[in-house]
Amino acid sequence: FNLADAGRLTYDTYYYQNQGKAFRFNRKKTAGRSQDGSEVIIPIIEPLKHILDEIAAKPNRDGFVFPDILKGSTSEEERRKHTSQENSNIKDRVRKICLVSQQSKMFWKTMVHPGLQ
Repeated sequence: FNLADAGRLTYDTYYYQNQGKAFRFNRKKTAGRSQDGSEVIIPIIEPLKHILDEIAAKPNRDGFVFPDILKGSTSEEERRKHTSQENSNIKDRVRKICLVSQQSKMFWKTMVHPGLQ
């Protein structure tokens, strides 16, 4: 499940037929190379439910689950551009988190507990 798939995920008929307990979609990257179109079923377990509650759009039949990823783009070129930009944004945020985490560890070791080195 990558960002391109997340951006295309919708509250489709399957979602409603299963009382909002699962999503179904076809993997974008491998759809043309598989007999079944690379169909994937995602059960909505508690950790995913928490993510949906925090950042997903409210359920709306045939609406996008994560509309901010593709920003309403309709052409494949625009969708690739937005997906690439979001991937880049995520990488930048993860780098910052890692840097802050590393700085916190260094502070802890040198200032709070210097004997732990």
